[in-house]
Amino acid sequence: MKTQNTFSIRCLSCIILIITFSILQYQNAYTQPFETETVKGDTKNLHNSDNSGNPLPPGWDTYSVIGNPHGIIVMLSANPRINDIPILPGDYIGAFYEDDFGELKCGGADFWRGDENIIFGAFPDDYDTPEKDGFSYGEVMHFKVFSYTTHKEYDVDILAFDPTYPSTDQWYPLGLSNIIDLACFVDFDAYASATPNPACIGNTVNLEANIFVGTTGNYTYSWTSDPAGFSSTLQNPTVVPIINTTYFLEVSDGVLYSDHYVDVIINLESTVAAGPDVLICEDEIAHVSSTATNYSSILWTTTGDGNFNDPEILGPFYTPGPLDAENGYALLTVMAFPLDNCLNTATDGLTVSVGRLPEVNLPPSAGFCETQEIWVTADANNYSSLVWATSGDGTFSDPNSETTQYFPGSFDLSLGDFILTCCIEATNPCSGNDCGQMFCTFTEPSSVNAPSSRTKCENLPVPLNSVAFNYSSILWVTAGDGYFENPYTLSTNYIPGDEDNQNGGTMVTINAFGNGSCEAYPATKDVNVIILPLPDVNAGDIEVVCSGFPIQLDASVEDYTSFEWSTAGDGYFSNTAILNPLYYPGSGDIAAGNFDLTLTAQPVSPCTEDVSDILEVEIVDQPAVNIITPSGQDICEGLDLDLLASGAGFMGILWETTGDGFFNDPTILNPIYYHGPVTDLSGNPFNLKVTAFAAPNCYPDATDQIIVSFFHGPSSDVGEDITVCEDDVFVSGSADNYSSLLWESNGDGVFVDPGSLNTQYIPGNQDLMAGTAELCLVAYGFGDCPNASDCLVATISPNPSAVIGMGEATICYGENYNFDQAVFSGYSSLYWFTPDGGGGFNNPGNPNPIYIPNPAIDYPLGCIQIGVTAEPVSPCVVAAEDFMELCFQAPPDVEIGLVGDEICYGEDYYFANVIADHYSELVWFTVDGGGTFNDVNVIDPVYYPNAATDYPLGCITIGATAEPISPCNVAAVDYMELCFQAPPEVEIGVESATICYGSSYQFVSAEALNNLSVFWFTVDGGGIFNNPVWMNPVYFPDPEIDFALGCITIGVSAEPKSPCDVAAEDFMDLCFQAPPEVDAGIDATIEGGETFSTVATADHFSQVQWSTSGDGYFDGPEEVNTVYNPGIEDLQNEGAILSLTANPMNPTAGRLGRLFFIY
Repeated sequence: MKTQNTFSIRCLSCIILIITFSILQYQNAYTQPFETETVKGDTKNLHNSDNSGNPLPPGWDTYSVIGNPHGIIVMLSANPRINDIPILPGDYIGAFYEDDFGELKCGGADFWRGDENIIFGAFPDDYDTPEKDGFSYGEVMHFKVFSYTTHKEYDVDILAFDPTYPSTDQWYPLGLSNIIDLACFVDFDAYASATPNPACIGNTVNLEANIFVGTTGNYTYSWTSDPAGFSSTLQNPTVVPIINTTYFLEVSDGVLYSDHYVDVIINLESTVAAGPDVLICEDEIAHVSSTATNYSSILWTTTGDGNFNDPEILGPFYTPGPLDAENGYALLTVMAFPLDNCLNTATDGLTVSVGRLPEVNLPPSAGFCETQEIWVTADANNYSSLVWATSGDGTFSDPNSETTQYFPGSFDLSLGDFILTCCIEATNPCSGNDCGQMFCTFTEPSSVNAPSSRTKCENLPVPLNSVAFNYSSILWVTAGDGYFENPYTLSTNYIPGDEDNQNGGTMVTINAFGNGSCEAYPATKDVNVIILPLPDVNAGDIEVVCSGFPIQLDASVEDYTSFEWSTAGDGYFSNTAILNPLYYPGSGDIAAGNFDLTLTAQPVSPCTEDVSDILEVEIVDQPAVNIITPSGQDICEGLDLDLLASGAGFMGILWETTGDGFFNDPTILNPIYYHGPVTDLSGNPFNLKVTAFAAPNCYPDATDQIIVSFFHGPSSDVGEDITVCEDDVFVSGSADNYSSLLWESNGDGVFVDPGSLNTQYIPGNQDLMAGTAELCLVAYGFGDCPNASDCLVATISPNPSAVIGMGEATICYGENYNFDQAVFSGYSSLYWFTPDGGGGFNNPGNPNPIYIPNPAIDYPLGCIQIGVTAEPVSPCVVAAEDFMELCFQAPPDVEIGLVGDEICYGEDYYFANVIADHYSELVWFTVDGGGTFNDVNVIDPVYYPNAATDYPLGCITIGATAEPISPCNVAAVDYMELCFQAPPEVEIGVESATICYGSSYQFVSAEALNNLSVFWFTVDGGGIFNNPVWMNPVYFPDPEIDFALGCITIGVSAEPKSPCDVAAEDFMDLCFQAPPEVDAGIDATIEGGETFSTVATADHFSQVQWSTSGDGYFDGPEEVNTVYNPGIEDLQNEGAILSLTANPMNPTAGRLGRLFFIY
């Protein structure tokens, strides 16, 4: 075939058809040229768009051939389908050739988009290979469809091509076929599926037998397997395969069989091994190498702050972060995520130990005083060895220790500076070293001088003076308790403290702080401060003198040079220069009743101040004393006796007792008496006596006394605190010296016998809430003895209480019961249980657990018993129990029985397979339809479609709602799709037609709607159709039968789509016209100047026409026989060709007859 040419096609001898066709035109009609793409080995796939998400069906791989393909277009309007089920996007359409063994092989395919035309190429045989691997010239292309719904391939049964395209189902290089109708037909088709697939080992796999194209609805199923071992007659059995298994399905309706298989892939649980631990230095990268099986992906994680070059590969490189180095390690975890439908992610870990690089730090510089000890410390880490070095001539106490003392040499001291260096070596796995240096300098020390001692009187400041050099500051300090007027100057005054004066002095020190590094190493000088005391004068302690008598003095003096007595009265001394003279009061002294005597002492140098002491003396008569406290008192044990007395003219007081008690101070007038343990508490009276001692020469002494008695007070003892149960609070006390008893409590309980030593306490509600109560035994004393009380704390454990809160409850299937109303108290532990149920508690020891029913056991019982035991808290021993009844309400269930169904126009729909249970009300409705139900609340209603609203929709959704029974609150809803099938319609498009003998009739305007298929037939003719099931076939007449009849009747039947059952028909008349016959006669010769009379015959024509190759003319060119008048050219050419054309009766083509005449 040329790319552009003109073709003449002769239809018998009747019709001449002129066709002009350009291959370039149809090639340029598509923006994408045909391409080949190699997929595996020597196989290839051909696309005109990306199909990466739509893999080729099994066995549809095609051989890669570089050549001119045959283009195949499948129009969107072709509606590729299996029966009346349109194929889905992703399903495949392919063209197949026969190989050397007669088997069909794919020669080109593409997947269906569902929203646009597709085009693919069918490729030629590769003549360079010995086998047949493509189409040969003129080979018939077999078409197949692969459905990913059923995972099956189907032979195409209906295939119609656009006649305006140059090719149909025969393969030619650069041919182009346009498919406008494509359908596959099967009588019965079932397919197998498995969920999940792939499955994890141990998973249950649900096998499903799916009816794709059904028949009676009554089917039997047979399942087998490879490897063998499984068989089942269930439609949807379950299996637990442990290896990859193929399951074979055979479905029968009693007459027809359909088989299929499904491969179930079993994935194993993932495993992973992280590999050995790794040891690296912090500046190195760790290479980890793990192994894993049965995984979908890998992910590494770290507990540290490092990073992976790729965390999703088995052997990544890990770069440690700063935190990893600081911690010394990082834990790396590798996770192998499972394959499809496996749940367990395998994990393993390893430790990357991270060694630290050596690091040493020294201060960049340091200053030292020449007089100080030089200690240096290196901040060193991560090292195996350490060594110190110096630029000078000094030495180290330990050159291999972080802290060492440096002894500078004479060169260091003379130069004034030196450099210390500390170097450390790395530890495994790191290598290398690190060094630090410190520049050191010396500073000249300070000096100070001051007097060695200073002496001063105790009442004077001590002046201090000093000189200092190379100092930055001064500070005076003392070992005593005095202070300096200014401790920060070279010269200052020291003010001694009391302790300094008592100690006769102290040591003070001046500190001259140096400059720079010598500031911390001051020069010092101690000064001994000597403090001399003032005289210590004591004139004596004689305070009274008897009237008419002299007073004998008894004084003392220390630290003096001389002393002297003096008086402010008018008496006189026997000697004023001795310490113990006699003083004779004068008349004025006696009249005044008192006088003062002064003793003055002169100090020792350097003290200059005299010191005096004054003695105040009272002149008295004879002493007198009187006890004011009443005599004869009876006093309770434990009480003190406050004594009250009055007296005058005495030198001193003394209280005495005949008992065994004591006074807080027996030398004062008003002491306190504390009774003794034996004599005083014997109950017998005893004496308390006071004596007022007379002044010298004023005898006798004065006395007074009283009688007192003491009694024992009551006692109470209830023992130690107790811990008891609320019904076992027994108390026992002891008491002495009481008149009566009474038990008391700080709570709200009561005592059975509150006046007895032994009784029982009945706790109140507040006691039980508080958990404790204080119980006291009060012993009332005799007389004025205070009551005695002793208490104990009773820790009261209440008996356990258990209240579930409800006697019975009902829950819906699938729900759990929350015991949130249960109330407990006084328990040590709880245990929830069910005597007859099979469920469990999320936490049987929790006060408010959740009960999770066991559907297999609990639901069939309807109701179960649930109990709880509250164990007591020690010391209580009796447990508490409570029970309730828990019932189960099944949720509503409704199943319409069919996912979808279909009725023909004009039919009502009867619901007959509906199942509903456990509902309070059933309500039928339509989501989008306009029809009505005969009763919306019955289980098997009738639906009356509304033709105006339902039929245009094609399908409507009908639902049924089963309202729940309380306490269930979720209604059950099921839906079905009800579709409406229009009855078939068919029109041939013409009522009659006429063709020429020998021609076929191409039907071009026949149309059918709502049909499953069409079938062409002739009522009385004898011809055949090229394909009686095509929409527009070609009829080939039988010349013997059809031509003889002249006209025949042809009909077409449109078969209805289920569920419609009435076919539609249409008829037309096809008539046959004989072709024109013409004979121009035999050739003839005439003489010049003569005319020529034709002798011709013609039949079955509508008109005739004579023509000439010369320049003559006819007398009647439209007559069968006429006269031809030759022209000059005829004479010159010695002849002409005369042609007679007979035009046919419609629709035949003309017939040409020729004759030749010469002169």
